[in-house]
Amino acid sequence: MNTDPSRSVAALVAASEIILSRRFDRDIHLTLRDTLTTRKSLVVRCAITPAASHLPATIIAKCPIVFPDNPFAHRLSFVDEWAALVFLEQIAPDPPLATRCYGSDSAAGVLVLEDLGRDNHTTAQTLVFGTNARRAEAALLEHVALIGRLHASTVGKYREYMSFRATLNPPVPAEDLFTNPWPAARQAPTTTTELDSRIHTYRSACAHLGIRPPVGVDDDIGLVAYHVEVNPAQWLALCQGDQNGPGGTLRLDDHLRLYDFDCGQFRHGLLEGVPGRSTWGCMMRIPAAIAHQMEMVYRNVLAASHPLVQDDNYFRAAFAAAHARWHLFQVLHRLPSCLIQDAPRGPTTRRQQLLGWLDTFATITEEANSMLALGTVARTLAGKLREQWPLAVQALPYYPAFQREVV
Repeated sequence: MNTDPSRSVAALVAASEIILSRRFDRDIHLTLRDTLTTRKSLVVRCAITPAASHLPATIIAKCPIVFPDNPFAHRLSFVDEWAALVFLEQIAPDPPLATRCYGSDSAAGVLVLEDLGRDNHTTAQTLVFGTNARRAEAALLEHVALIGRLHASTVGKYREYMSFRATLNPPVPAEDLFTNPWPAARQAPTTTTELDSRIHTYRSACAHLGIRPPVGVDDDIGLVAYHVEVNPAQWLALCQGDQNGPGGTLRLDDHLRLYDFDCGQFRHGLLEGVPGRSTWGCMMRIPAAIAHQMEMVYRNVLAASHPLVQDDNYFRAAFAAAHARWHLFQVLHRLPSCLIQDAPRGPTTRRQQLLGWLDTFATITEEANSMLALGTVARTLAGKLREQWPLAVQALPYYPAFQREVV
């Protein structure tokens, strides 16, 4: 990792000036206004000087941070974001779904993006940590409708996307089964050896806690591997990814827009499409009535391109399979460290979130009458962990905006 931040910022600004000069066919000079270092990227906001009516007043430029233990990860995340943003501009939904990309430098890993402005306190990420439950609820519904538009706009466009992405970067080899929290759809079968290895690891995790999985667990895992990781079929859509909480949006010209696509890939849409019960709702809790409304908003928007989503049995089975994939990831990769110690993760702790995932998945399988063997393990596992862990971590708290309403 570059240890001289000022030098990194200077290089990022200089590369951005070249990109913008090429885009607008004139010399562009940038004045640095803000700098932000996230866990993955270096981000700057710059003003274009001198200002001109046909140019944006400000821009955002970003480049990924290079980690010594994984020097190639930055390259993949850069190309994923670049491909997603340019592709979304090409299919031209109106109003735009995401921030626009003004250009890039693939060698330097630099993206120059439209500036959506600063948080104006109307997004879900801000409001769920506030005190106004009604405004927080409205923001969650608006955000999930935007996710529905993203998926509805890209369902059926996988080949078109991959044809475009191939011009940017060679295909990325398939990752190991159930290892990446935000995997791209493989579109190629797993090997029997790989699947058997994951089944063995899952069973070993259960045995470590004295749990003997019921008949059907192996079959459930095989179905999840095929229908979620390998071939999501009608559920294959461009996803933003990295949906740990209701962030990744800003408002511009009264339209909510998505930003941050460095985990953007075509994958099973229900891995992020019902976040009130899964990703966001397992970071902190969302009241059941609001989570249900979020689901219905998403389904109604997605139905424009995927009418079968309105069939409740079809939807429930697909959601159970997608959440089963999350369950396998949690047990295989989050449970081992949680058994050793708890640790903060965002607004709650890893143990609180793991129990939230287990409880939610078990309930989803019962509602869908699907993935019941894995659901039984989840229910049993949650019970075993509650016997061992302190009371303080056994309940996932609600987001602050909803805490008064559920007391």
